[in-house]
Amino acid sequence: MGLSTDYLAIPDWVNKPEGYQAGVTVRYNQNIFKTAFWGSEPGVGNPEENGWRFDDELYDLTSQTHTQEAKIIAYIPTWRKTEGFDYANERIYQNINHGIISFLMFEEKNLGEFTQTSVNDVNEILDDVVSRGQKNNAKILIALKGATDYGFLYLMEKIGNNPSDLLLSQTVCGYLFKH
Repeated sequence: MGLSTDYLAIPDWVNKPEGYQAGVTVRYNQNIFKTAFWGSEPGVGNPEENGWRFDDELYDLTSQTHTQEAKIIAYIPTWRKTEGFDYANERIYQNINHGIISFLMFEEKNLGEFTQTSVNDVNEILDDVVSRGQKNNAKILIALKGATDYGFLYLMEKIGNNPSDLLLSQTVCGYLFKH
């Protein structure tokens, strides 16, 4: 997904009777090709016999036919706040359909409660993310459970044997009603 400025030193392909040896890189029809072994014209013929391999498309030179709106789901990690990430930056939300804030994590010992740290982390960015998302017609969701969320595992084990247990839905609804 390169741009033509990324490949200023790459020469255009020219037809040579002797072809090109392995390891050569050229521009051809707004794309970048490299030879894996001897090659004549990039993209022509059987790739088992013509050694050119597609390497990159020059997106600023190729025409893009707009067929339908892209559907983009953005992952919005809460821990980027400590790095100075600006969740209020309008540009983030202009091209997404959905944003998923991560994560609300469950307490390991107090089943049915979220960790205070994860609640604080989500709450710190929630207003910026939701207001900018709504302004740009993006739906904002909050992901439950992270990779190390054993509290969620224990909760699922508990209610897995009792599908009528309302603990999970009460926890989630309780957070939503507060926020």
